[in-house]
Amino acid sequence: MKPNRKIITGPGRWLAAAAFAAALAACSLGEPVDYTPIDEIPPGPGLLSGEDGEFTLYR
Repeated sequence: MKPNRKIITGPGRWLAAAAFAAALAACSLGEPVDYTPIDEIPPGPGLLSGEDGEFTLYR
């Protein structure tokens, strides 16, 4: 008994090859990232702070 395998043929093969090539090419566009240790706060604005990176409390 033959195993039931579906082989991609026709335009699907070219589409799969193009998608694989595009994904592989996208990997070459990576840039280094500035690492900040987890126990340090990075400089600059945060989620709740303003553009200067400081909190302003009003009464």
